[in-house]
Amino acid sequence: QRQMCIRDRAAKAGEKLVEAAQAQRTKLIDGAKEKGALAKLAAEKAGDKLVEEARKQADKLAAEADKQIEKLTAKQE
Repeated sequence: QRQMCIRDRAAKAGEKLVEAAQAQRTKLIDGAKEKGALAKLAAEKAGDKLVEEARKQADKLAAEADKQIEKLTAKQE
């Protein structure tokens, strides 16, 4: 039960990171629209990178949660 809580919290934190990055991407693109096609393209690329990094961080959180669960399980055995 405790293991699921750790995993759930890591998943929720990861989701929030990705959602925040996606929102930032949208803001970047919206801000660049009036500056021209090249600025919009650059904003999209930068936004995609932000989202990609957020997903990597989310994966790291999930992996760390799994490590913590393994440690807890090993202590119980």
